[in-house]
Amino acid sequence: MFKISLCLYYFFIMHEEGSEPNGFSEKEISNNTKEDLNQSDYLDASSSQNSSVNRIDGIRVLLAEDYLMNQRLITMMLESNGASVDIANDGKEAFQMAKHSAYDIILMDLNMPNINGIQAAKMIKMFSIETPIVCLTADVNDEIVENILTSGMKEIISKPCQVDDLLKVISKYI
Repeated sequence: MFKISLCLYYFFIMHEEGSEPNGFSEKEISNNTKEDLNQSDYLDASSSQNSSVNRIDGIRVLLAEDYLMNQRLITMMLESNGASVDIANDGKEAFQMAKHSAYDIILMDLNMPNINGIQAAKMIKMFSIETPIVCLTADVNDEIVENILTSGMKEIISKPCQVDDLLKVISKYI
């Protein structure tokens, strides 16, 4: 099974940029992330990467995520399964990009600078943009879930997430 999880790289996320966890600099990690994942025992090329059931060929995804490592990892997960990904670094950028380009789905982080995911989703919906929005967050409790769903987001994916779970949710809305 294709079981690559964001938690594989959360070790690196817990360190400040430029620090050297276990002798690796942030630059080395950033430059080698794709190569490392492709050589990893966690990446089984015979599973969902080649499964037509889970592939999302040709869809356009707007990923609203402020953390660089998550941007790279989620983009890699999606692109390796056929999607085209545009990245917004915060809710304000996500809103602007959703207004000016057509996307099949928007993946929205909850906690971002400038405008958070809930506010960005409300703004997108106010402009009658019907693109489904799915929340990506590690911060889940009853109050937050209610706020997320009333903002117009369709579903919540908890981080860290596995690619199979991400693809299943995306496939429901495209």
